[in-house]
Amino acid sequence: MVSGHALLIVFVAAALAGAHPDANCDALDNRQISNNPMYSRAECSHKCNLCFEPPCGSPCDSHGKPDGCSFLAGKVQPNFACPAKACEATDNGVPDHERRCEVDGYVGAHVIQEDEITRTWNFSLAPGAMTSMHRHDYDYSFVAVAPSQLEIYGEDGSRLFDFWATGLSLRVEGDYLEPTNGVPLPWKVPRVHAARNIGPNWYHEILTEIKVTTNSTCQCVAHTRAAKLRQAQEAKAAAQEMHQKAKIALEQANALETTAQNIA
Repeated sequence: MVSGHALLIVFVAAALAGAHPDANCDALDNRQISNNPMYSRAECSHKCNLCFEPPCGSPCDSHGKPDGCSFLAGKVQPNFACPAKACEATDNGVPDHERRCEVDGYVGAHVIQEDEITRTWNFSLAPGAMTSMHRHDYDYSFVAVAPSQLEIYGEDGSRLFDFWATGLSLRVEGDYLEPTNGVPLPWKVPRVHAARNIGPNWYHEILTEIKVTTNSTCQCVAHTRAAKLRQAQEAKAAAQEMHQKAKIALEQANALETTAQNIA
């Protein structure tokens, strides 16, 4: 039997193999939410960093208190009650707590499969690592191959909550994500957020988006619905044209039959 650690190593190796350091992300990006070749490249996601606003220094407990405290389980440093934020780095690579993370569509590390109905992502986070600030455009489910404690940051960079991530199914409801089983969560989950691994071990999940169930107000499926509507309208027009031709042919046949009867 293959151990969980061996599976994790395989998945991480696959993620690294999928990256291409010379990829031209702008050339790959077709500006589409669905079937965008850029999403197969993990290195094209926008980087989000962890920032601490001054003053810092008070001890941070294992429950994230005082409010806004970010901690890394099992580590002595940095365990400070600094107001934690998700932020973008400056041009010289230094995280700047006044700069918001740029929002992208990377709900995982990179896409490993996509068709008209679903899209599946590979997603791994090292201890202390953070995802991009991303937007969920489709209903989705994820299952953690290697669970961990994740903390969530909102679009404005503020720390919202943390939870033990094992698996969940969520649907798009306006600006938020709601569980598909109808059982309310203890915290609001915004569609736009970043996640950070605050556990001592690697986190790994497989996330699958369901394109066909996403609510109709979501712009991400508008093109799919419009295409299907257009196809239906074209099929209806073709059927009407065939019906009209059949009607004319029937009238001509009746006329010929009447003429033949009169001659007889």
